[in-house]
Amino acid sequence: LIHAPHKPFYDVWEIHVLEGVVYFRTREHIFRYRAGSMTVFQNRPSGDEPLNIQAAFTYREYYHVLDRQGGLYRLENDSLVQVMPANLFPEEIEAFENLGDGRLLFTVPERMYILDMKNGRVTPFSTSHPDYFKQNKLYKGIEQYGRYLLAGTDLGGMVVMDRQGNFKKVIGDQQGLLTGSIYQLYIDRQQNLWVATSNGIARIEMAVPITFWDQRN
Repeated sequence: LIHAPHKPFYDVWEIHVLEGVVYFRTREHIFRYRAGSMTVFQNRPSGDEPLNIQAAFTYREYYHVLDRQGGLYRLENDSLVQVMPANLFPEEIEAFENLGDGRLLFTVPERMYILDMKNGRVTPFSTSHPDYFKQNKLYKGIEQYGRYLLAGTDLGGMVVMDRQGNFKKVIGDQQGLLTGSIYQLYIDRQQNLWVATSNGIARIEMAVPITFWDQRN
């Protein structure tokens, strides 16, 4: 399905499914799988300049990517259309989480921001313990769990916050979660939280002890 000029493409960083269409995102490519065929997008709308993608997300009926130089694009009618310029965004964006009402929470290594899609604005998201993220570094893992926001870090486990940014709990080594770096968080249909880390995969039932799978399982 993928022709030779687009190979090799190395790591696929994110996969999104939107209305039956699957999007695979690498640093320099968007692969769209639809109805048995693959379409590849690798250049900015300005011409032959290659994409340099930091992160991707879906919003309403569109797939969006954030390019380091070109800013935020949405994929519309087989074309990338700029939504916001690059100078609105900080460097080193790791992940987005849709909070609803046109707002997305996103992370950089030392803090969080809110992207307001309705008004085209980016504003800092304040937390009760900002130094914790500066010391332990946010990474890819960010999720919502009921009333709470969950944030994975490189060095300090997983932080549970309310939607105002107040820390409620930190789950890490002392709670039995042998984390290392947290790469991804996922809520399954039974509302279990799965944590992908550099040390293995953990399943957390938020009100009960942690179950951990590592290389021994």
